[in-house]
Amino acid sequence: MSPVGDTSSRQLSDARTGGDTQVLLRADILCQNTDCSEVGVLVMSGEVYSGNESEPEMLFTPTYVNPSPNFFELSDKYPFKIRLLLEQTFSLFWIDQASSGNRLRVAIEELLTQFGIDQYQTKNGINTLSKRGLPKPLPLQERLNRYKKRGKHEARSVQALEAVKCLGNELSHRNDRILSDIIYKAIMVFGAILENTYLSVKLPENLNFSIEAINFFYNPN
Repeated sequence: MSPVGDTSSRQLSDARTGGDTQVLLRADILCQNTDCSEVGVLVMSGEVYSGNESEPEMLFTPTYVNPSPNFFELSDKYPFKIRLLLEQTFSLFWIDQASSGNRLRVAIEELLTQFGIDQYQTKNGINTLSKRGLPKPLPLQERLNRYKKRGKHEARSVQALEAVKCLGNELSHRNDRILSDIIYKAIMVFGAILENTYLSVKLPENLNFSIEAINFFYNPN
């Protein structure tokens, strides 16, 4: 997708930016594939950056993209709910990366459900109820442990999914700067698990590097 037509821009007031110079840039975008020709919109936030040896310049970062690009192809072989959650993950990445990571954690829960792993605590085959009369959910880690026991292949997948789970957990409680490249790595790790599970694609050689990077920044242990 490429920008088309005139680009509009607006400088934000000092009251909104704390005195910094900031510009919002908006452009209509059009898919250059004539069989598609889908239209969309791109919004970018620009801030003045001045290096030690360079003249000040305005650097722009995407803050909103619609339709949001998929980070990897969503195969029809993937469960519908998984695809829906990933579309939300991709879209939120440009707006609220903490929410994007949280949606990815929800996708793990759904993936385990697709694998037939119990969602709720049971006793003698009957769901255990909370004081409000609702089924008590199994903790995600317990569900991962159950899936891990199925075999070596499953245990390898769980190693990756546990890293993504830790990321989602930490993003629910942390207010410091979020590392977008780590969020991106987590999304691609989940995509690799899907490809391996549903398309029989070999896990990438750099998977361990991505897992270690996620754990380094977001695993509480």
